[in-house]
Amino acid sequence: MMKTAVTVLQELMLKLGLVPEYECVSQSGPQHQAMFEYRCTVYGCDASGLARSKKEAKQEAARYMLQKLFARGLNVPAPYATMPCEQERPSSPPSPNNNPALEPGPSAATGRSTLPLDTRSYVALLKELSEQYHLGEPQYELVSDTGPAHHRHFSIRVSLGLHSRQCTSTTKKAARQLAAEQLYTYLRDNLSRLTGDFVEEEALARALEKSLKKKRL
Repeated sequence: MMKTAVTVLQELMLKLGLVPEYECVSQSGPQHQAMFEYRCTVYGCDASGLARSKKEAKQEAARYMLQKLFARGLNVPAPYATMPCEQERPSSPPSPNNNPALEPGPSAATGRSTLPLDTRSYVALLKELSEQYHLGEPQYELVSDTGPAHHRHFSIRVSLGLHSRQCTSTTKKAARQLAAEQLYTYLRDNLSRLTGDFVEEEALARALEKSLKKKRL
């Protein structure tokens, strides 16, 4: 029987005199379909995992941690001796941010749109993703409005359960899209096992159809 990621990480760290620390950092979604996020910290690294149960989220966090340790050169046994997901998958250039925990990772290959960025609505994609997987309703909030009239800057925060992202731009619409993009990308990357059947083109088509129906009413 193959050892779990938690067991492998525990045994690997014991050889170094270290003990991995786990923490359930968030729970989102309705009670019957809750999502749990676990964080694992050890060896100067931290890794997070999302899943439908605390046990699975803990295993995901341990698995990502093993990948990070392998990338650092530690002797991680198979099948966990793989590079981190962000290096395995085709990626789009990440946005500059000094806090990786708040920055969305690269795009997953499965179900991602090939549409140009300027033709995609991340607000619509986030809403469709949330509805399809019962994650709740994204909430948007204007956090700040600063600068002179000819050079305004708006900060918008989007929240979904205990997860939130905040972005600033010269228009409310652009700030809203940027915030939605960051949260959407984070959820896709961290829920890749659960959202593999989510197809962006179909989601955008559904969103457009809903919008047209509203206009006809």
